[in-house]
Amino acid sequence: MIIIQHPDKRLLRKAKTVYGPVNVLVGELKRLIIENNLLGLAAPQVAHNVRVFVYRDGYTLRTVINPTILSRSDVMVSGLESCASIDGYKNMVERAEAITVEYSTEGGLQRLVELTGLTARVFQHEYDHLVGVLINGSTPE
Repeated sequence: MIIIQHPDKRLLRKAKTVYGPVNVLVGELKRLIIENNLLGLAAPQVAHNVRVFVYRDGYTLRTVINPTILSRSDVMVSGLESCASIDGYKNMVERAEAITVEYSTEGGLQRLVELTGLTARVFQHEYDHLVGVLINGSTPE
């Protein structure tokens, strides 16, 4: 599997809900994160149009399946972000400082958690890939 690059139109599609096993896909996402020293990677970035991503939470790789952002704090913070699908691009992006999210784990457990700081930023960035939004402001057609 390779990471597809902008302007590939597959990056701008809204991903579909997952109903079956994703073990092979998740394994590939984890491999690519480690090999490329990434903070996260979403399924649409490897041409799989499903609502799955993996992100780093400290030294742990967390798998997120069919996520929903339930709430976002009113406090917004700017931070420099890059994207594995837009080679060499960096941009200041404003994101909610804290979010409350719900998702399924690879083992099928439902999680309801509040995320803050860098973890919240990375989660929001990867979530954007699932709704067809890129860091550079590109959106679904």
